[in-house]
Amino acid sequence: MSQPQITRKEVEKLVEKPVPQYVRDVVEHPPFRVTPNTTLETLAAYLRKFPVDVVPVFKSVFSEEVAGVVYPHTALLLKSKKSDDKVGEFVNPPIFVKESWKIENVLEILTSEAKWGAVVVDEEGKYVGVVTLRGLLSALLLREPKAKSVAAVYTPTEEKKSRAGFVKAIEKVSRIFKKLAGGEVDGYVVLNRERGVAGILTVWDLVKSRRWYKGAGKPRAIFGTRVTRGESKSVGVARVWRLMFRGAAVATPDTPIEEVARFMATTGLYIAPVVNREGKAIGVVTAWDVIHAYLYGPKEGREDVEVKRVAEVQVAKPHVEEAIRLRPSKHVTGLRARDVMLTDVPVVNLRVPLSRIRKVFLRTGASILAVVDDEGKVAGFITRRDFLTYIAEKSLGYWKRQRGKMLILKEQVMPGERAKLLVEEGTAGDVMKTEYPTAPPDATVEEIAYKMLAAGTDYVVIVDEKGASMGVVTKNELLKAFKERGRDVKVGELMTPAEVATADLFHSLH
Repeated sequence: MSQPQITRKEVEKLVEKPVPQYVRDVVEHPPFRVTPNTTLETLAAYLRKFPVDVVPVFKSVFSEEVAGVVYPHTALLLKSKKSDDKVGEFVNPPIFVKESWKIENVLEILTSEAKWGAVVVDEEGKYVGVVTLRGLLSALLLREPKAKSVAAVYTPTEEKKSRAGFVKAIEKVSRIFKKLAGGEVDGYVVLNRERGVAGILTVWDLVKSRRWYKGAGKPRAIFGTRVTRGESKSVGVARVWRLMFRGAAVATPDTPIEEVARFMATTGLYIAPVVNREGKAIGVVTAWDVIHAYLYGPKEGREDVEVKRVAEVQVAKPHVEEAIRLRPSKHVTGLRARDVMLTDVPVVNLRVPLSRIRKVFLRTGASILAVVDDEGKVAGFITRRDFLTYIAEKSLGYWKRQRGKMLILKEQVMPGERAKLLVEEGTAGDVMKTEYPTAPPDATVEEIAYKMLAAGTDYVVIVDEKGASMGVVTKNELLKAFKERGRDVKVGELMTPAEVATADLFHSLH
């Protein structure tokens, strides 16, 4: 008997990822542990490395009892890097949810409290993990939203009660710092002079920049918990445009709400500016608006509109070498390789040790060295980047003098272990690159620039007809050439051809 055939759709249905229904399906475990004695500086360092929406505070390192929670906003209460303020001074009462509860119930609770996460416990009240706004948005992506478009749920600019605000790029950060640090808003849309979107500013931008110390002032309560903080001695003068997230993705009223949810779940940024056809800001869509779209549908008095999805058209991207041939007539600066190449590149032998190479770099100030064999023929090249990469890849910790030898490299060891293994220094032959881009002396500097991009290097070796090295053109020489000759050059004359495919943050991976 012949076996029954299974269609492709049936196979996809069999392997389809189940839609999360309960809290246990979206539980997360923060990769670090915080206690009341943890300093705010340590908390800020953790959050810079591991962005987490909610951090449980345990009574001790060995305890599973949760004393409270802190949010990313708590890190902004740090007065200075030398401050010894402890997390215990700013703990917030947690929201406890059981792992057996439905995701919809948790979303309703978090929305009513405007909090980014909750602590998950089992039926006996024991700590299990946390559930975050980012994880819940990821779960919603597997469902069908009740409102399809951004138009049905976004918050217009004129609406006062919103979890997002609008600020001009030239405003001082101190003017909006209190609301950000107090958790009153999830972020700000930054506007330029034409009321276009210049970027967004969120808590994460401040945490990562470490520049909120000056002029932060006295923030308001964090999610309803009263905290105090002294005024900074120096008044903050930093402007919003210096700290904002530039090039933020924007939505239009006909953008699918799934695309916004995917953006937020991927980036952890819970606001997205909404613009009209002219690019002017007309509102903002927040994570809470996205949740409303999935759970309840359009807001009162609003209607859904037909969504416009990004056209997924495959575009062949030409190779960089093809891009060079597409522009044979482009000779913007009028300079050739022979005009800008370096001929006095410092030379070292194959067997020269790392300590000697380091001294040559420091003494000459060169960015590249030529390596020759015993017959004087060029065998390869070493850049400063190659030198540092070799040190890092070999896990070589530091230089050390021992037993009359000039320098020995000591292998990196784990904390608490004794370093017993000492290795001899590497040589120029170990570090040098033998494969590198080349160009003839009559190549234009524009062609050389493309070759650098194609090879991913900071230099191109100039060779004669027989393949012998004549000199080197580095990135610095190119910059000098364009500075002198390219003052009136337009971007269109240097840009990569338009056939190269482009994508924005709202494009699907497919």
